[in-house]
Amino acid sequence: MDALDLCDLLTPVATEDPARFTLEVPDGLQQGRGAWGGVATGAMTAAVGMVDPRPEMAVRSLSAQLVAPLLVGTTHIVVESLRRGSA
Repeated sequence: MDALDLCDLLTPVATEDPARFTLEVPDGLQQGRGAWGGVATGAMTAAVGMVDPRPEMAVRSLSAQLVAPLLVGTTHIVVESLRRGSA
């Protein structure tokens, strides 16, 4: 397997819709039936930062429940704002 750059690996590709992204998951990251959970959470965090790149809106906390393996190939990420506060 060729060496992978983690930043490149975890950076999703923007689509025409500013809240939707794609991510290519390489075969070399499989552990059992799918890729490591850090790949999914890292790519989702990067996508959130791409939707709202303001430094004051940076992700400060992340909680995730991974209910299925992230399969090799193209996957889709959709960012949806559930709550924005002033504090």
